[in-house]
This record gives sequence, C-alpha cells and structure tokens, in this order.
Amino acid sequence: MLLQRLSPDTPHLGRTLLHHAILCGNAAAVNVLLSSGANVEASVKTQKTEFRPIHMAARLGSSETLQCLIDSGCDINSMTDSGDTALMICAKYKQEECLRTLAMAGADFGLVNTAGQSATSFAGSNQWSLGFQQVIVEVIRAGKIPESSSASVFSPLIFVAQAGDIEALKALIKWGEVDIDYQDDSGFSAVMFAALNGNVEVFRLLVYAGADVKLRNKAGETAITLSGLNQNHDLFEKVMLEFALQMGNRDDGGFYALHCAARRGDIDAVKLLMSRGYDVNVPDGDGYTPLMLAAREGHRVHVRAPDLARGSMLVLGGSQVLKHTKGGSGAPHGKEIKMVGEAGVLRWGKSSRRNVICREAEAGAEPGLSKEQAEQGRR
Repeated sequence: MLLQRLSPDTPHLGRTLLHHAILCGNAAAVNVLLSSGANVEASVKTQKTEFRPIHMAARLGSSETLQCLIDSGCDINSMTDSGDTALMICAKYKQEECLRTLAMAGADFGLVNTAGQSATSFAGSNQWSLGFQQVIVEVIRAGKIPESSSASVFSPLIFVAQAGDIEALKALIKWGEVDIDYQDDSGFSAVMFAALNGNVEVFRLLVYAGADVKLRNKAGETAITLSGLNQNHDLFEKVMLEFALQMGNRDDGGFYALHCAARRGDIDAVKLLMSRGYDVNVPDGDGYTPLMLAAREGHRVHVRAPDLARGSMLVLGGSQVLKHTKGGSGAPHGKEIKMVGEAGVLRWGKSSRRNVICREAEAGAEPGLSKEQAEQGRR
C-alpha cells in the first residue's frame, strides 16, 4: 500500500528501500520491491566506495536475496568502484551458497579487479581454496560449465585437472567445447598438471580423450617427463603402454612404447608393437635400444632365425654362447655374455676386465669359421 504512494527508489540515509531490505535479510521484501519497479542496479555511494545490491547480497551471504536480484535481471558481473564482482566478493568472504548461486547463473570467473585479482586468487589468498574448489566441482558435476571470458585467468579444464575430480572432468570432456590441449601462461596443459600432481586416473582420462602428451611447457617439459618425477611414474608408463597397444603406432613425445615393453619383459606387447611397425633399432632419449633395455633388466626373448632376419630383437641376458679365437681357427669355448652398465657395454665371462663396447652386431657366423664351427655357434 505504501508503494502505491511512494517511489521504491526514494533514498534514505544514502540507501533505497531495496538496500535496506537486503541489509535486513528480508528476501520477501526484496521480492515485493523488485515487483513494484525498484531499481535493481541502484548504487550505494559513500565517500570511500560504491557498490550495488548484488554486491551487498553476496557480502552478506544471502543466497535467497541474491537469486531474487538475478531473476530480476541485474548485471551479474557488475563491479564495485575497485572492480570487484559479486563472485569475487563471495570468494573473499567465503560465501559458499552465494558462490554456487552465481556460478549456476553464469557469473564470469575470468574477470579481474583493478588490482588484478580474480575470484580464484581471492579464494587462495583467503585460505579457502578447498571450499571454493568443492563448489565449482559440484556445479560442473550438476551439468553447468563455469563461464570464463579469459582462460588465462580461469580455465575450467585446468581447474578440474588440478582438483583431480574424475566425474567433473568427464562432464567437461562430454560437453565437448573445451580445448583439451589449452596451455596456461607457463605452458602447462591439463595433462601436464595431472602428471605433475601424480594423478594417474586424470592422466588416463585425458590421454584417452586425445590430450597431446608431446606438448612442452616453457621449461621444455612434457607430460611424460613430468610423470617421471613422481614415485608412481611406473603407473603413468603403464597407462601410456596400454594406450599404445590399443591405439597403434604413435610418437608420444618422449614415451617409447617398444622400449617400455622390452624393459618390462612384456613379450606379447613387444611382438604386437613390432607387428605395427615400431622400429626395434631406434634409441630412446638416453640412447638405449629396446634390446639394451631388455638385457639390462635381465629379460630373455627367444626368437627364430627368420625373425632375426627381419631385424627383430635378440636379448642377451646372461646367455651362454660359443666364442671362437684366432679368426675362427681356434677351438670354440663357452662364454657368458651379458650387457652391463652403459648402453652397448658387453661382458664376456665374470671379470670386468673382459668388458667390451659393442658398436655393431650382425646375426650369423664369422666368414672364417668352418661349416661345423658355424653350426656349433648357431646352437
């Protein structure tokens, strides 16, 4: 009845009725005032600051009032005189429900204030990163992807990858509008963060979703090199090997599938990868071939002569061989050959004084050997 005679925007002590209703936490009065034409963007101005109704509701943690303002069409990303949005204010004052309300309404997480602070940085500086993270993850799980006008300020994919939440990550991938290989200002991608943080399941999900593990950050690191820094690097390696076996031949930026299979002694994987065209003679980043790695780990691979002719691996893991002297004219005698230490170093017998560096090896007998000696050597 009063509003039929008085304007709802008549100021009192620098505030309108809408401002006073918000201060009193009276959501019903806020709703009546807005229905009666109250200005949803009416500013409160003091000597030190200027803010709007949405900023007041966010600061006070009144999610019901905040929703009324949003439903009435307020500017959800309006800023105070210092550039703070309602989203930033929620993070600054740990207003969980208001943060959720704003995120669901599409508030922009990519904005920064005049000091260069964002909602995410406010949460971090206020020791509220975990609570902030939980709200955002729940919003994504509910099917709402947070808005961000600047991926460098806030990237939903990188945020979720660092949080390590599988269900939220699945929701983002299913959404299909995220750049799975987006790199931040330091060159880190989501799969790099998964590797750095030791999160194998997030790493697996991203790899199978098509994340490029060959990308390098500004320090020259890839997801593969970062995964090697973790105590559970063996699990990351297993993911990559499984992926290579399922998806076929692929150059994965520092991951050598055949070398990995040989070092692990996985004969079936070795055979499958070789059948797909993996080169058995290519050295890895440390100069090791698959043969060298298998021998170093003491794995034995039995192959037929036709396989050797095609360039397949022969692993010498401490096997007995016949050694001929004097250009083949000497009597053959048994020796144990084994790879030790650095790549290409072979040991004949047990003494380190018999170490030799193998520069080249060929399958077959020495031409100077007699037919009988050659047959003995093959055996």
